Amino acid sequence: MNLMSDSFEKPMAESVETKAHSGSQCSERVWDVICIGSGTGSLAAATALARLGRSVLVLESHSQFGGLTHTFARRGQRWATGFHYTGWPTAYANDFPELWSTLTRDRAPWQKLPEDNDVYLRPDARFTKRATREQYRADLHTAFPREKQTVDCYLADMREYLRQYRRFMTLQAVPRALEQLGVGWYQGRRFLQLDRLSVQKYMDSIKASRHLRETLWFNWGNFDGHPERTSIGAYCVPMEYMMDGLWTPRNGADSAARAFVGSLLEDGGEVRRSSRVTSLLYSNGQVSGVRVGDEIIRGRKIISGIGARETYNLLIAEQRPAVSGRILQLPSTASIMTVYLSLNREALQTLQLNAVNYWVECERDGMYRYWDDFSHLPPWFVLSLASAYQTPVAASEGDIPGELFVGMSHSCFDRWKGSRTQKRGADYAELKSQLLEQTLTQLEKTWPGFRRAVMYAEVSTPLTIESYTGHLHGAAYGIAPVLGRYNERGLRCHSGVGNLFLAGQDVAAAGIIGAFYGGLAAASAVLRRDVSHRLLDRQRFSTLEWMTGGVLT
Repeated sequence: MNLMSDSFEKPMAESVETKAHSGSQCSERVWDVICIGSGTGSLAAATALARLGRSVLVLESHSQFGGLTHTFARRGQRWATGFHYTGWPTAYANDFPELWSTLTRDRAPWQKLPEDNDVYLRPDARFTKRATREQYRADLHTAFPREKQTVDCYLADMREYLRQYRRFMTLQAVPRALEQLGVGWYQGRRFLQLDRLSVQKYMDSIKASRHLRETLWFNWGNFDGHPERTSIGAYCVPMEYMMDGLWTPRNGADSAARAFVGSLLEDGGEVRRSSRVTSLLYSNGQVSGVRVGDEIIRGRKIISGIGARETYNLLIAEQRPAVSGRILQLPSTASIMTVYLSLNREALQTLQLNAVNYWVECERDGMYRYWDDFSHLPPWFVLSLASAYQTPVAASEGDIPGELFVGMSHSCFDRWKGSRTQKRGADYAELKSQLLEQTLTQLEKTWPGFRRAVMYAEVSTPLTIESYTGHLHGAAYGIAPVLGRYNERGLRCHSGVGNLFLAGQDVAAAGIIGAFYGGLAAASAVLRRDVSHRLLDRQRFSTLEWMTGGVLT
C-alpha cells in the first residue's frame, strides 16, 4: 500500500485527435457557438449544435477534455474521478438513452450494475436499496410494515415531482423577456413551489417516521444537501432517476467524453485543449468572442459550462447582470475527500461486499456532519465499487478499483489555498497520510479484515477538485441545492448578458444526467427551439414552442 500525491496523471494516448491551433492574432473566422469548458454540459451542448448544422468550437483549459469524466491510472489500475454511476427511470417514458445514443453515435454504451444498488449501514440497522422500483417498494414495505401507505405516497410523489421538473426545464430555454412576462413561470409554477419546500418538511407532511425518512434519504450524496436545507424539488430528480437501478459507462468513464468529441469532430466542430479563456469580448454591450492568452476568437454565441458562479466571478466580473449577485452568495455543495483504492477481489468476496455502494453512518446522526475534527474517526463515509464494473477493469483478473468518499470542511485546507498540485509541502503530505490512516482504521472497524484487501491507496482532497474544476471549495456538484435555488433567475441558461449562456449542472441538476440536460437546455436557448425533439426527429412542437406561439421554432 502506498500514498501518492493528489495530482492526476495525464491520460493515455487518446483515440480521438483534436485539432490544434497556435498563434497570437485575431482569427478571421467567426464561430456560430463557442463553448467554454469540456465537461458533459458543454460537450452535450456542443455536439447537439454541431449535429444541427452550427459551427462549434470547444475550449478546454486543461490538457485533457471531459471534466470529471476523465480517469487516471496508477500501477496498471484505472479510476474514474467523478463519473461513477447514474440512473434513469426506465419504468416510464424517458428520452435520455435515445438522446445519449444519438449524440455519442453509440460509442459510449452503458453497463447495468447489480440490483443491490445501495446499502445503508448504521449503528442500529441495515437496509439494502434494490432495483427495480417495484422491488424497492416491496423492500420498504417489509422494513416498514406500519408505514406502507406513507411509502406508497412518497413513491407516487417522486414520480409526479419529476414530471413537474421536466415541465420546468422547458423554462430554461425561454428568453428572459418572455420569462418576465410570466410565460415561463406558468410552465414551471408547480416545480418552483416544490423548490421552496424542504425535504424535512415534506417528510413531516407525509408523517414519515424518523427511521423511514432517514432510510429514504440516506444516499443524500446523490443530491448533495442536508434535508433541512434542500428542497424536495432538487431531491426528487436524482432519487427518482435512480429508482430503477444504476448504470455505469461500459468502456470506462472517459469513454463518454471521447464519444462526444468524436461526434463533434465528425460534424465539423473543433476542440482545443490547454486553451484557458481569460476574458470575454464585447460589442454593443453583448458578448462577441473570447480571449485565450493573446489570441482573440470571435463567436456569435458563447456557452459557459464551467459553472454559473465561476462564470459570473471569473469571466464577467466587470459587467455582471443584477441577477448574479445572489448566485455568488449561494453555498457550495459538500467538499469531498476521496481515497482511491486498489482492492483484492478474493478478499472482498470473503467480506461479502457485493453491492455497488455502501453508505456507512459510523455513529448516530453522523450523516449530518462533515469531518473537521481529525482527532476522531470520520463520522460517515461512502464506499463505491461502481468502477469495478467498467469493462477495462472488469476484464482484469487482478485487483479492482474502489473509491471511498468522506465529506470534509474545506476550511481544513485553507492554509494551502492557492497552492499548486505537487507543490504543497511536507505538512500537506503528512496530513494526507494521517487522513488515510484514520479512514482505513474506520474501514477495518466497519468490516474486520478490510485492511488485507487494500493493495494500494491514494488520497485526493478538496484542493484537488478545486484545482481541476475551478469550483469554489472543491465542491464536486457546484452550487448547493438549497431552498429556492431553481427560483433564481441567475441560474437560467440565459445569463443576463447578451449572447452568453450557461450550461451544465447549475442550470439543471446534480450528476451526469443533470449536466447532460443542462447542456441540451443551453443548446435549446441558443437556437430558440427544443433541440431534443429535433435530434430525435419528432415532428411536433414542444410545450415551450406552443407557449411561445412558435417563436422558438
